[in-house]
Amino acid sequence: MQAFHEKYAEWIQELMESGEYAEQDFILQSREVIHAERVARNLNKADFAKLLGVPRNHLEQIMAGERGTTIESTARYLYLLGYEIKFSF
Repeated sequence: MQAFHEKYAEWIQELMESGEYAEQDFILQSREVIHAERVARNLNKADFAKLLGVPRNHLEQIMAGERGTTIESTARYLYLLGYEIKFSF
């Protein structure tokens, strides 16, 4: 287990140094919100995927972290769920 934590810490460090950390953090946090919305709305995976306009298997893969997604797609999913994205600098 120690090796996993060390590799994870190295991965996070690499992301931070490359500037990709913010993108990955946004996507990971958004996955949690999207999952919570599906549960709160009491929708099965097929109906939820239809609401977001994606095939069910794609949504399942995205939520499991097996399929990548872009910031643009993630923002669109959140928008369709009624969220407004605001960035501050």
